[in-house]
Amino acid sequence: MLSQILVLNKSAPEMKVFSHILLQTAFTDLFMLIINLVTQAIFTFDGDASIVVLNSPFNANIIPKDILLAIWDNCLLFSIFSQAAQFIYRYLCLNRNSNITSFQYFLSTFGIVLPLNFVLSFLLYLTGKPEKNDQLCCNNLALIEILERNGTNIEPILLAQKGNTLIYSFVWLLISILVLFAYLIMLVSARAMSLHVRLKLKVDTDRFTEINQQLTLNIIAYLLLPLLTLIPIWITCIFTLANLFSQFSSTWILQFLMLLRLPIPWIAIFNPIVTILTLRHYRKAFISLIFNTSGSDSVVPLNTFTVGIQRNNTNNNTITR
Repeated sequence: MLSQILVLNKSAPEMKVFSHILLQTAFTDLFMLIINLVTQAIFTFDGDASIVVLNSPFNANIIPKDILLAIWDNCLLFSIFSQAAQFIYRYLCLNRNSNITSFQYFLSTFGIVLPLNFVLSFLLYLTGKPEKNDQLCCNNLALIEILERNGTNIEPILLAQKGNTLIYSFVWLLISILVLFAYLIMLVSARAMSLHVRLKLKVDTDRFTEINQQLTLNIIAYLLLPLLTLIPIWITCIFTLANLFSQFSSTWILQFLMLLRLPIPWIAIFNPIVTILTLRHYRKAFISLIFNTSGSDSVVPLNTFTVGIQRNNTNNNTITR
């Protein structure tokens, strides 16, 4: 919320496009935080089974557990797919001079990306769902009581996933490939934007160099954050494929895989922190807001950008970005 306040009140006119990008990121992050609030996943294990306890107020039969589990799985995928959509948006605005509204951006994010996440999440759940006559996934009575919230009608098998089937491994491989493809889109878009700025901006001043370094650092930081999703997904995929040929029963492997997934919900927190730390404009505005100092020099004008990038529209009027 603080990042949204800074963007709304402290953005210079020259940062109009970039401020729209930051606002879109902030609202997407807010959606991620709401998902975590609704699910409140807790990782644990019993024997050779990893268990996710959805310890949320909506777990008491208000929302079906299948739906709740799919909502939680969306955190795993939505973080990186939404960031890929955002990099495409940046590329189209900067390189192609496209006029994409925030409504169109959110329509593509929540109308295409989010349903795709639900489809992949349900595929993962359905292909890994054990049969009722399979061995129970958990023998710990305390965990069973937490899982079902009802000691007289215990069916913990419905919340389990078996990872030693071919179709389950195939779905994990499909998800891993799609996640890798999304990250490659981000890398290509970032490279294209960097080359575009170098070619179009012919100004070599200290102010331009400073601003360009800040924006480059911001893009690099945003490229590093999705690795918190990419690495756990691919490591889980590798262990899932290996599990087809050799059954893993070591508890340290389960603990390792669970620990890898813990930082994923924190991406929504890291995004505004990265923005404040990498952009001097918002960093100084944040300091002035915290210490209630004058914000007169908190705005770093970006007029340097208007020198190099100039295009003519259909009416031969010069427009700058």
